[in-house]
Amino acid sequence: MFIVSAKHGQSPINPAKVNKPGHFADLVAALPDANTNPAAIANRERCCLWRRLLAGSFRTTTIALIWLQDQSQTAAVASYLNANAGALFIDEVLAEAEINLKFNSPLADNATPDILVQPQYGTIYTGSSKKNAEHGGFSFGDTNVGLIVSSSALHHRVVKTPVATSQVAASILKALGIDPSELQAVRREGTTVLPFLFTNEDGDGQ
Repeated sequence: MFIVSAKHGQSPINPAKVNKPGHFADLVAALPDANTNPAAIANRERCCLWRRLLAGSFRTTTIALIWLQDQSQTAAVASYLNANAGALFIDEVLAEAEINLKFNSPLADNATPDILVQPQYGTIYTGSSKKNAEHGGFSFGDTNVGLIVSSSALHHRVVKTPVATSQVAASILKALGIDPSELQAVRREGTTVLPFLFTNEDGDGQ
């Protein structure tokens, strides 16, 4: 059995939709009230601090990740970013409860950003002339990849059932005669094997 996929997609798929307005922190700093609004100052100080600590290597490309020095400002900063979504090319701002739905709480895990910014499709927060696409966001182009399974036991077919790349590991174990539930992640997330691989018609993969 051969399983071919990719770890991420790229966006924008259409090069005509590329928008490179510059670094996210610089866009925030250019807003009219950037030097007076407390939320703008809280956002800018953290971004600038990271840029100093990492000698300019801090980057926001497909998405912007923001860690605040004062986490009590999270709601205010998120509201400020939403209010300036047009000027900042923002599609969605995730903070507080929305962050907790996808990641560990930033109050308990320093690796989780306090705020995550998903830009409008095609926007890459960079001024680089070399970057024509990027990955890491939640757009269709970022999160959808090809998945091909080949085996002498399978007949040719196109499967339109939604699947996830996390199902690949479980399927490999099943093909090797190993119980997929031996994987801790499979048990915790209830991951199933890829459909139609181990049954003829029912597609439940059991």
